[in-house]
Amino acid sequence: MKIIQKIIDFILSFFSIFSSRKEKNSYSYKKKDFLLTKKELSFYHFLQENLADKYSIMCSVRVIDIIEPVDKKDFTAKAKIIQKHIDFLVCTKWYLNPVLAIELNDWTHRSKDRYERDNFLDLAFQSAGLPLLFVSTRDIQKKEYVRSLLSEFVDLK
Repeated sequence: MKIIQKIIDFILSFFSIFSSRKEKNSYSYKKKDFLLTKKELSFYHFLQENLADKYSIMCSVRVIDIIEPVDKKDFTAKAKIIQKHIDFLVCTKWYLNPVLAIELNDWTHRSKDRYERDNFLDLAFQSAGLPLLFVSTRDIQKKEYVRSLLSEFVDLK
Protein backbone atom coordinates (compact mmCIF):
# COMPACT_ATOMS: atom_id res chain seq x y z
CA MET A 1 0.00 0.00 0.00
CA LYS A 2 2.86 2.40 0.83
CA ILE A 3 4.44 1.71 -2.57
CA ILE A 4 1.20 2.62 -4.34
CA GLN A 5 0.93 5.81 -2.27
CA LYS A 6 4.52 6.75 -3.15
CA ILE A 7 3.82 6.14 -6.84
CA ILE A 8 0.69 8.29 -6.66
CA ASP A 9 2.60 11.04 -4.80
CA PHE A 10 5.38 10.90 -7.40
CA ILE A 11 2.91 11.17 -10.28
CA LEU A 12 1.06 14.05 -8.64
CA SER A 13 4.28 15.92 -7.89
CA PHE A 14 5.45 15.35 -11.48
CA PHE A 15 2.24 16.85 -12.86
CA SER A 16 2.43 19.67 -10.34
CA ILE A 17 5.94 20.57 -11.53
CA PHE A 18 4.84 20.29 -15.15
CA SER A 19 1.80 22.53 -14.65
CA SER A 20 3.76 25.17 -12.73
CA ARG A 21 6.42 25.14 -15.45
CA LYS A 22 3.67 25.75 -18.01
CA GLU A 23 2.48 28.81 -16.07
CA LYS A 24 5.99 30.28 -15.90
CA ASN A 25 6.43 29.85 -19.65
CA SER A 26 3.00 31.12 -20.61
CA TYR A 27 2.76 33.93 -23.11
CA SER A 28 2.18 37.46 -21.99
CA TYR A 29 0.11 39.74 -24.19
CA LYS A 30 -2.04 42.81 -23.81
CA LYS A 31 -4.81 44.26 -25.91
CA LYS A 32 -3.88 47.27 -27.97
CA ASP A 33 -5.82 50.38 -27.15
CA PHE A 34 -6.45 51.22 -30.82
CA LEU A 35 -6.45 49.21 -34.03
CA LEU A 36 -5.65 52.21 -36.22
CA THR A 37 -3.51 55.32 -35.88
CA LYS A 38 -5.32 58.66 -35.70
CA LYS A 39 -4.68 59.33 -39.40
CA GLU A 40 -5.76 55.84 -40.41
CA LEU A 41 -8.93 56.19 -38.33
CA SER A 42 -9.68 59.55 -39.91
CA PHE A 43 -9.20 58.06 -43.38
CA TYR A 44 -11.33 55.04 -42.45
CA HIS A 45 -14.19 57.36 -41.49
CA PHE A 46 -13.71 59.24 -44.77
CA LEU A 47 -13.96 55.95 -46.68
CA GLN A 48 -17.05 54.97 -44.71
CA GLU A 49 -18.73 58.29 -45.44
CA ASN A 50 -18.02 58.05 -49.15
CA LEU A 51 -18.23 54.34 -49.91
CA ALA A 52 -20.26 52.54 -47.24
CA ASP A 53 -23.51 52.63 -49.24
CA LYS A 54 -22.04 50.43 -51.97
CA TYR A 55 -18.94 48.85 -50.44
CA SER A 56 -17.57 47.29 -47.27
CA ILE A 57 -14.32 48.70 -45.92
CA MET A 58 -11.85 46.37 -44.23
CA CYS A 59 -8.75 47.57 -42.43
CA SER A 60 -5.35 46.02 -41.72
CA VAL A 61 -5.86 43.08 -44.07
CA ARG A 62 -3.17 40.47 -44.68
CA VAL A 63 -2.04 40.44 -48.31
CA ILE A 64 -2.18 36.62 -48.41
CA ASP A 65 -5.92 36.91 -47.70
CA ILE A 66 -6.38 39.11 -50.78
CA ILE A 67 -4.03 37.74 -53.43
CA GLU A 68 -2.21 34.45 -53.81
CA PRO A 69 0.43 32.91 -56.06
CA VAL A 70 -0.93 31.44 -59.29
CA ASP A 71 0.96 28.26 -58.42
CA LYS A 72 -0.28 27.42 -54.93
CA LYS A 73 2.84 25.28 -54.41
CA ASP A 74 5.13 28.30 -54.99
CA PHE A 75 6.17 28.75 -51.37
CA THR A 76 8.74 31.41 -52.27
CA ALA A 77 6.04 33.65 -53.73
CA LYS A 78 3.78 32.91 -50.77
CA ALA A 79 6.55 33.73 -48.31
CA LYS A 80 6.98 37.18 -49.89
CA ILE A 81 3.42 38.19 -49.03
CA ILE A 82 2.45 36.12 -46.01
CA GLN A 83 3.53 38.64 -43.37
CA LYS A 84 2.56 41.80 -45.21
CA HIS A 85 -0.72 43.66 -44.88
CA ILE A 86 -2.39 46.64 -46.49
CA ASP A 87 -4.18 49.40 -44.64
CA PHE A 88 -7.61 49.23 -46.30
CA LEU A 89 -9.50 46.94 -48.63
CA VAL A 90 -12.64 48.06 -50.44
CA CYS A 91 -14.94 45.10 -51.19
CA THR A 92 -18.33 44.62 -52.79
CA LYS A 93 -21.06 44.95 -50.19
CA TRP A 94 -22.70 41.56 -50.45
CA TYR A 95 -20.04 39.04 -51.51
CA LEU A 96 -16.97 40.91 -50.21
CA ASN A 97 -15.13 40.65 -53.53
CA PRO A 98 -11.96 42.76 -53.40
CA VAL A 99 -12.29 45.88 -55.55
CA LEU A 100 -9.50 48.20 -54.40
CA ALA A 101 -6.60 47.95 -51.96
CA ILE A 102 -5.41 51.17 -50.32
CA GLU A 103 -2.11 51.84 -48.62
CA LEU A 104 -1.91 55.02 -46.56
CA ASN A 105 1.66 56.30 -46.77
CA ASP A 106 3.10 58.37 -43.98
CA TRP A 107 6.71 59.40 -43.35
CA THR A 108 7.72 55.78 -42.61
CA HIS A 109 7.22 54.91 -46.28
CA ARG A 110 10.16 57.15 -47.22
CA SER A 111 12.76 54.63 -46.06
CA LYS A 112 14.46 52.39 -48.62
CA ASP A 113 12.99 49.14 -47.28
CA ARG A 114 9.45 50.57 -47.20
CA TYR A 115 9.91 51.93 -50.73
CA GLU A 116 11.01 48.48 -51.90
CA ARG A 117 8.07 46.88 -50.04
CA ASP A 118 5.58 49.29 -51.63
CA ASN A 119 7.09 48.72 -55.07
CA PHE A 120 6.86 44.94 -54.62
CA LEU A 121 3.24 45.17 -53.45
CA ASP A 122 2.35 47.42 -56.38
CA LEU A 123 3.73 44.85 -58.83
CA ALA A 124 2.13 41.92 -56.99
CA PHE A 125 -1.31 43.57 -56.98
CA GLN A 126 -0.94 44.53 -60.66
CA SER A 127 -0.10 40.91 -61.43
CA ALA A 128 -3.23 39.80 -59.57
CA GLY A 129 -5.41 42.33 -61.40
CA LEU A 130 -6.39 44.25 -58.27
CA PRO A 131 -5.65 47.96 -58.09
CA LEU A 132 -3.54 49.20 -55.20
CA LEU A 133 -3.91 52.90 -54.47
CA PHE A 134 -1.22 54.70 -52.48
CA VAL A 135 -2.50 57.77 -50.64
CA SER A 136 -0.15 60.09 -48.79
CA THR A 137 -1.18 61.10 -45.28
CA ARG A 138 -0.42 64.68 -46.39
CA ASP A 139 -3.31 64.41 -48.86
CA ILE A 140 -6.02 62.87 -46.69
CA GLN A 141 -7.35 66.28 -45.68
CA LYS A 142 -7.84 67.18 -49.37
CA LYS A 143 -11.23 65.50 -49.59
CA GLU A 144 -12.01 66.35 -53.21
CA TYR A 145 -8.58 65.22 -54.35
CA VAL A 146 -8.94 61.88 -52.56
CA ARG A 147 -12.47 61.46 -53.97
CA SER A 148 -11.05 61.96 -57.46
CA LEU A 149 -8.40 59.29 -56.79
CA LEU A 150 -11.04 56.86 -55.53
CA SER A 151 -13.42 57.59 -58.41
CA GLU A 152 -10.93 56.05 -60.83
CA PHE A 153 -11.62 52.67 -59.19
CA VAL A 154 -14.99 52.76 -57.44
CA ASP A 155 -18.42 54.35 -57.78
CA LEU A 156 -18.80 57.13 -55.24
CA LYS A 157 -22.12 58.13 -53.66
